[in-house]
Amino acid sequence: MGEHGRTWTRLAGWVKEVTSGAYREWMEANYGGR
Repeated sequence: MGEHGRTWTRLAGWVKEVTSGAYREWMEANYGGR
């Protein structure tokens, strides 16, 4: 559990970082030019 839990925590943090950054870029690309 420990090793798997640590991997999952790291993966979840990475996913949250990437998705928030990509979402912000996507919003700016689609709605930032108005």
